[in-house]
Amino acid sequence: MDRTPSESLRRWARAWESAGVFLARERARRLRTMTDDDVRAAVAALFGGRSPAGDDRRGTGLVEQQRLFRKLR
Repeated sequence: MDRTPSESLRRWARAWESAGVFLARERARRLRTMTDDDVRAAVAALFGGRSPAGDDRRGTGLVEQQRLFRKLR
Protein backbone atom coordinates (compact mmCIF):
# COMPACT_ATOMS: atom_id res chain seq x y z
CA MET A 1 0.00 0.00 0.00
CA ASP A 2 1.59 3.26 -1.14
CA ARG A 3 1.16 6.21 1.17
CA THR A 4 2.16 9.78 0.74
CA PRO A 5 4.56 11.19 3.32
CA SER A 6 1.78 13.31 4.84
CA GLU A 7 -0.50 10.26 5.20
CA SER A 8 2.30 8.33 6.88
CA LEU A 9 2.99 11.24 9.18
CA ARG A 10 -0.69 11.54 10.17
CA ARG A 11 -0.84 7.79 10.85
CA TRP A 12 2.35 7.98 12.93
CA ALA A 13 0.93 10.94 14.92
CA ARG A 14 -2.34 9.12 15.62
CA ALA A 15 -0.44 6.04 16.78
CA TRP A 16 1.67 8.09 19.21
CA GLU A 17 -1.38 9.99 20.40
CA SER A 18 -3.08 6.77 21.47
CA ALA A 19 0.20 5.37 22.79
CA GLY A 20 0.66 8.54 24.85
CA VAL A 21 -2.70 8.03 26.55
CA PHE A 22 -1.81 4.43 27.37
CA LEU A 23 1.67 5.36 28.62
CA ALA A 24 0.30 8.13 30.86
CA ARG A 25 -2.20 5.73 32.41
CA GLU A 26 0.48 3.07 32.88
CA ARG A 27 2.84 5.57 34.51
CA ALA A 28 0.11 6.73 36.91
CA ARG A 29 -0.77 3.11 37.76
CA ARG A 30 2.86 2.24 38.48
CA LEU A 31 3.31 5.32 40.67
CA ARG A 32 0.13 4.51 42.62
CA THR A 33 1.26 0.94 43.29
CA MET A 34 4.82 1.79 44.41
CA THR A 35 5.68 0.69 47.91
CA ASP A 36 7.85 2.73 50.25
CA ASP A 37 10.74 0.38 49.49
CA ASP A 38 10.20 0.93 45.74
CA VAL A 39 10.35 4.70 46.28
CA ARG A 40 13.51 4.44 48.38
CA ALA A 41 15.16 2.32 45.69
CA ALA A 42 14.16 4.79 42.97
CA VAL A 43 15.52 7.74 44.94
CA ALA A 44 18.75 5.87 45.68
CA ALA A 45 19.13 5.09 41.97
CA LEU A 46 18.56 8.75 41.05
CA PHE A 47 20.92 10.27 43.59
CA GLY A 48 23.36 7.48 44.27
CA GLY A 49 24.94 7.22 40.86
CA ARG A 50 27.92 8.92 39.34
CA SER A 51 27.79 12.34 37.77
CA PRO A 52 27.27 12.54 34.00
CA ALA A 53 30.24 11.58 31.84
CA GLY A 54 32.63 14.43 31.28
CA ASP A 55 31.44 16.35 34.34
CA ASP A 56 34.37 15.82 36.66
CA ARG A 57 34.21 19.25 38.29
CA ARG A 58 34.33 19.40 42.05
CA GLY A 59 32.56 21.86 44.31
CA THR A 60 29.98 24.53 43.64
CA GLY A 61 31.90 26.80 41.30
CA LEU A 62 32.20 29.50 43.96
CA VAL A 63 36.00 29.57 43.73
CA GLU A 64 35.83 30.03 39.96
CA GLN A 65 33.19 32.76 40.37
CA GLN A 66 35.35 34.65 42.86
CA ARG A 67 38.34 34.39 40.50
CA LEU A 68 36.28 35.94 37.72
CA PHE A 69 35.04 38.73 40.02
CA ARG A 70 38.64 39.56 40.97
CA LYS A 71 39.44 40.03 37.30
CA LEU A 72 36.67 42.63 36.99
CA ARG A 73 38.21 44.92 39.63
